[in-house]
Amino acid sequence: MLIRCLLFGLLMLTTAPVAASAESPRREVVYYGDRHLSLPQTVTRVATSWEAQNSIIAMLGYGDRIVATTRIVRSMPVFRKFVPSIVNASLAGTGGAAGISVEEMLALRPDILFVPDMLPPAKMEQLTQAGIAVAAFHYNSIDAIVERTLITGEIFGGEALDIARRYATYFESNRRRVRERLERIPPAARLKVYLASGSPLSTSGRPSLNQDWMDLGGAINVAENWFHDRPNASGTAILENIVASDPDVIITPACPRCRGDPQQPPMEHDQGRAQRACLRQSARSVLVVPRDVGGGAAVPVAREAALSRRLHRYRYGRGDARLLPEFLSYRFIR
Repeated sequence: MLIRCLLFGLLMLTTAPVAASAESPRREVVYYGDRHLSLPQTVTRVATSWEAQNSIIAMLGYGDRIVATTRIVRSMPVFRKFVPSIVNASLAGTGGAAGISVEEMLALRPDILFVPDMLPPAKMEQLTQAGIAVAAFHYNSIDAIVERTLITGEIFGGEALDIARRYATYFESNRRRVRERLERIPPAARLKVYLASGSPLSTSGRPSLNQDWMDLGGAINVAENWFHDRPNASGTAILENIVASDPDVIITPACPRCRGDPQQPPMEHDQGRAQRACLRQSARSVLVVPRDVGGGAAVPVAREAALSRRLHRYRYGRGDARLLPEFLSYRFIR
């Protein structure tokens, strides 16, 4: 009898917190008109399989609450500088929505998981049943960046929502100022640009986020009409087509191994180096994205900041020299 009483008491101690948690008041966030999230009053644990979303989370003051992220972000020097605790975060999966590790999420129990696009139905059902809210956002455009920043602010609530609103106002103000400056540049003076994303031959046309940054930066995208029938207007370009387009400028990221990623296969590394060498010979100017910038939304921002300043420096006044880089630095440098 004594043993039964002790076991019953132990059972009550271990289950009481769960019951209390289940009965805790929750709040609902509705986004995109028909998507619903059930959240605790205070979000304390955050997960995302999306490089770009990490920057928004950190900007809103929740970087130290990230418990699961991507391998790229976890190893990114600039992100570790602003969010040192990111080195302790687990990996959310192999990347994207489809690569989410349900087992890892069930072990970590984040309050919210951010993904680009909807999860496969089976994974969505498992996470929902476990009480893990999943926010699936639109992407691939500048407007989507601002929109999901505001939604993320609403999800976190409090000061985070105020920061998101101020950022949206700041972002649009800078975008307007850039457009006003570049209106002075005649069409004939705008340079043709090839912009590589990830690997040397990966690029995108219209509509896409990179195309939006090119439009904003006052450049002509040579790949604008190459992938109109492809998802997200992106794909692998043919090297001969890039050379034939005669770009004035080529923008390419540093190779993964040069960025400190030892997981890139040697053959892929050598192939990439050969492709970059060919690209360098086909343009009058080559801009290389800094190796510690990493991936996600920060890359096109850094690209277009450098591009617009180099191509159109004579059109900017002294006070506007840092205009585009401020997209990247707003509130992220705390």
